[in-house]
Amino acid sequence: MSVAPGRRPRVAVIDDEPDVLTFLRLALEDAGFEVLTSGSPAEVLSELASFGADVICLDLLMPERMGLSLFVEIRRTPSMARVPVVILSGLAGDALAALDTFGDLLPPAFCFEKPVDLGAFVARLKALAHGPHLEPA
Repeated sequence: MSVAPGRRPRVAVIDDEPDVLTFLRLALEDAGFEVLTSGSPAEVLSELASFGADVICLDLLMPERMGLSLFVEIRRTPSMARVPVVILSGLAGDALAALDTFGDLLPPAFCFEKPVDLGAFVARLKALAHGPHLEPA
């Protein structure tokens, strides 16, 4: 499963920092993505389901709801279970260790430490959006 010919890849960015959302939205739109941004992880699941993201970018440290619990909920939602998730965090190493406790879930596709290297970030998202989505183990 990958992006259909003639359709822009869709990426959802979930982060509680408005500056990060604006920066990434503008950069990703310039790179040809259709972008959904959300600073409200409590309400984002319904938005994600209707948006049909090819890739989801998720911050882990947010005041309303921890990204880790949102990641688990995304993975346990059948329509999103195989969508690549990219973790954005200043604590990416700690996040991956915490995610190891959920061995039955498809792991994140990649982790980027904040601040992100924009060129590498965009390249990775393009590869994930256009590549085959993985099957859960």
